Amino acid sequence: MKYRKLGNSGIRVSEIALGSMFYGGAQYHATDNPVTKEDAIKSIQRSLELDINHLDCADIYGAYGNAERIFSEALVGVDREEIILSSKLMMPMSGNELDRGLNRKHIMKSIDRTLDNMKTDYLDLYYAHRFDNLTPLKEVIKSMNVLIDQGKIRYWGTSNWSPAELERTHAYCEQYGLDGPIVDQTKYNLFMRYPTEVALPYTLDEYDMGLVPYKILGAAVFTGNYTGKIFDTMEDNEKKSVASQLARNNSVLTQEILDSLTKFSDLAKSLDIPVQMHMYPRPVACGRAM
Repeated sequence: MKYRKLGNSGIRVSEIALGSMFYGGAQYHATDNPVTKEDAIKSIQRSLELDINHLDCADIYGAYGNAERIFSEALVGVDREEIILSSKLMMPMSGNELDRGLNRKHIMKSIDRTLDNMKTDYLDLYYAHRFDNLTPLKEVIKSMNVLIDQGKIRYWGTSNWSPAELERTHAYCEQYGLDGPIVDQTKYNLFMRYPTEVALPYTLDEYDMGLVPYKILGAAVFTGNYTGKIFDTMEDNEKKSVASQLARNNSVLTQEILDSLTKFSDLAKSLDIPVQMHMYPRPVACGRAM
């Protein structure tokens, strides 16, 4: 396993991270086939055997805390100081209007709930899952710094924030001597390239931020499952799976797009790079530190 420095921090994480979006359930009906608790635990333990030390979660994953609780069981007996454990907050966690967002009240509630779910004293990395237009940015920044001062988190990061949002954040942190986000987590694969290749590079370089792309396998679209597929012979659920990974939600799946997947597989094969997934038990969300 190769390791990379995470942003402007002093910690090093495995080049590949293990994600857990569908461990134990699925929020917003995002999948009809979530990873069972038993398979999720096996995946976590197998990842550790492969020297993956970066384990990523979120409070909403697995439908409102289930994924976090699964990690607590899978990590029994594991040396906490040998892993980088992360989670996220922002999304609605119930029908209660106060149980969402990045306001200080919700941040303080969410970190305690997450630490209890994961049975740990601290997170190595805590992500603001999306930007919160309803909460003053300085409130978000100060609240994250309070958590650092309390020892509940070591660093904080962002997920799917725009360059402008990140630049405003770092400008405020530099002005008042506060800890800014060390990493952004965003989508990146052959179908979703704009944020990582065009929008974010200057901002990330300017503030020495790390990048943890997710959906790099496009929910298994890039694992050879659709090599050689003919559009007219595909089942509706197969078409839906591929179309859901296109850069725009209203993009239309075409034979040309399917042919690009075949070309991708052929290119990987020519470079002696397997596109099939071999990790037990089946493809799961994962990321790559950059």
